[in-house]
Amino acid sequence: MVPDAPYAVAPTETGAQIATSALDVTETTKIAAPVLAATTAPITLSGEQTIDSEICRIGDRVLVKDQAASETNGIYVVAAGAWARAVDADTSGEVPSGLLVYVALGDVNSGAEFVLTTPAPIVLGTTPLVFSRVT
Repeated sequence: MVPDAPYAVAPTETGAQIATSALDVTETTKIAAPVLAATTAPITLSGEQTIDSEICRIGDRVLVKDQAASETNGIYVVAAGAWARAVDADTSGEVPSGLLVYVALGDVNSGAEFVLTTPAPIVLGTTPLVFSRVT
């Protein structure tokens, strides 16, 4: 699903499982709920701010993928103070290798999809997370 407009409130249950098969290899990809914007450089995980030319306000979902400490990368919800990871991406089991994230807006990342290329096992907050652009 491609959103027509940013979500006012982050959806709680939006992951989907898609099974694909090619050359007798089956893989399952988890699709995260779309995010408003994705980072293009390290940011402070606190307060409203402009990311990829988009004003990110309280409640917006953001893909943070460029932190110097890459274990802090992930999907976050903008807050007045410290940001928290999104409810559908705040435990290790919800952030598997292959996680696919769609970015709605931004000068650089509008319409892009990113996949988590970090191999399993992933321990959220400890394992460095690497998101690579696929479209």
